[in-house]
Amino acid sequence: MAKGPGGAKPDPLLNMVSSYAYLKSDLHGKMIARCAGAAHGCTHNWATPCWKTCIFKHAVGCTKLDKIDAILRDKVQTAVAGVSLGDCVANNPLLVESEDGQPTAKHIKMPTQSPKSVESVDTLMASKSAHPMKQTSIFPAQCKARIAALKDQLDLDVLKFICVGGIPPSKVDMKEWKMMWKHGNADYEPASAAVLTESQIPNEAA
Repeated sequence: MAKGPGGAKPDPLLNMVSSYAYLKSDLHGKMIARCAGAAHGCTHNWATPCWKTCIFKHAVGCTKLDKIDAILRDKVQTAVAGVSLGDCVANNPLLVESEDGQPTAKHIKMPTQSPKSVESVDTLMASKSAHPMKQTSIFPAQCKARIAALKDQLDLDVLKFICVGGIPPSKVDMKEWKMMWKHGNADYEPASAAVLTESQIPNEAA
């Protein structure tokens, strides 16, 4: 739950499937998060702060939540599926289908300038020197968006490689794996095994 103006916005669905509490044996100790199904026998809880994805991962399979709302788990599954890598890649306008049917990142090219356009730019710059105005380039934002799109695509490729190949997710924490990506594409930072197993794979499965 948000604690101030700078905190994350509260998620109503998260509040429906979990709550904050203290252990009876340690009422003045550290706060924990527990499944909302605790009232019906679920004993699952998490140390705080905890990942929302961890709670949702449990909620999808917790039958105790059915006693609160028969479609609550369906709501969680829909929410989780909406942030899956496959969904993000499929709906990203910066990713287009290649000839082999696999999405690939679209390159953002600088616009070409004809002699007339160069002349018009010179005239514009001369005008702005007389009437200075702060200009903001859109290209840094475009490049940032392209890098984010490329990360989603590569994360999805890695996820498929790990799952289809039956490779232990722990392998992505090897320094050799990280160094390979650093040499291959310095803009890409591969996900850790924890992110892969606790977030990306469950979201994709949903």
